Amino acid sequence: MRFCFFSVLIIPILLIGCTKDKVNNSNDNSCNLPNEITFSQNVSQILAQSCYPCHQTPGSGGINLDNYLDVKNQALSGQLVHSISNDSSYIIMPPPPMNGLDSCQANTIKKWISQGCKF
Repeated sequence: MRFCFFSVLIIPILLIGCTKDKVNNSNDNSCNLPNEITFSQNVSQILAQSCYPCHQTPGSGGINLDNYLDVKNQALSGQLVHSISNDSSYIIMPPPPMNGLDSCQANTIKKWISQGCKF
């Protein structure tokens, strides 16, 4: 009887956790992204808010995200997407206790990369 009661409490909690991860990693367009994403109009504001505290020249870990060319290099290498995604094989940025990017911010950066990293 205890096992059954315990299962009834734990399974919904686990399912909620899995659902939250899927929402955070989703590539949906529910945040009404503009048709064209540019570094100067969209991406730089996200980076200024969440990344500049640690990654301005000279950046933590040798990673500078305060200029277009350095961000573009990080984007084209794939490192930027891995760092902002909930992918446990990479260090997720920004690290705790700071909040990571929300799904709209992450999707904005991903769309910018897919469109060719326009300035």
